[in-house]
Amino acid sequence: MAVISATTGVIAFQEQGAASTLAAAYKTRSADITGFAGQTILVVIQAADNAADSLVEVAVDNVVVIRQP
Repeated sequence: MAVISATTGVIAFQEQGAASTLAAAYKTRSADITGFAGQTILVVIQAADNAADSLVEVAVDNVVVIRQP
């Protein structure tokens, strides 16, 4: 996942795949985006199938942005 503003961008987290078969599972991820406070941002979630014998399946659910006091 990347977070992009008008002036900067940062990869908040990245998960690399492996040449193996894995069962589907939901994972909880979080990222500190306080450096973007007060800015309009774009959250980019990207998946790529970059190998000849691979299959990438991606699901994103319940994206939440929480303002900390």
